[in-house]
Amino acid sequence: MLREKNIQVAKIIVTTLGIISALLLPNILFFWYLKKIIFVLPKHEVVNLIKQDSQQAYNKIYPCNLLPGDILLRRYITKRVELFEKKFHPYFTHSAIYIGNNFIIEAVGKEKSKQDEVAIIQLNKSDWKDDNIEDLVVIKQKNISLDFAGIKNQLISIANDPEYSFGLPKKNKKITNCSFLAYNQIYDRQLIKQPKNKIITPDYLLWYAKQYPENYSVQRCLLH
Repeated sequence: MLREKNIQVAKIIVTTLGIISALLLPNILFFWYLKKIIFVLPKHEVVNLIKQDSQQAYNKIYPCNLLPGDILLRRYITKRVELFEKKFHPYFTHSAIYIGNNFIIEAVGKEKSKQDEVAIIQLNKSDWKDDNIEDLVVIKQKNISLDFAGIKNQLISIANDPEYSFGLPKKNKKITNCSFLAYNQIYDRQLIKQPKNKIITPDYLLWYAKQYPENYSVQRCLLH
């Protein structure tokens, strides 16, 4: 009798473990896949990339003299990005595009209303001015003034389109994230190449800008 009970208990345990594995395995595999394709840079690589500019020491902070077309990158662990930062360890956690007159366009994240997920925001009233931001870098695109009017109109059109939402970009879908929003307007001008089998992140935008100093300059700064 005792042996039969032990066999029944063992069967229940095996069945339970099988169900748990069936439920968890897809999530584990998906997380493993994401870790392989999300482009991230550790802090020491960020420091080294910025130090490549002989005119700028990493620990020197400059005022942000923003121009239309500048791409803002920041490291700031908010509740929105806390889980992403813990799981994937990027250095920069968010990006936005400055369009002039104290306004930025950014894909802010999931909101109650989908039409608020990609937004035009007044910079001096945004969390880009928060004192707890750990690091902030501006990518300046050289010679962008020649065609920025068209880029700006395209970005405003995206921000005003209620069908656009925040998420991993998909082909022929109105879905974008903070870094892909910036990436796309550069890509459309054929100034950037998409990394093979990688998800675009703010870290990638910095890495790419440092590969092509003839097109971009990078500066750590503070927003006043």
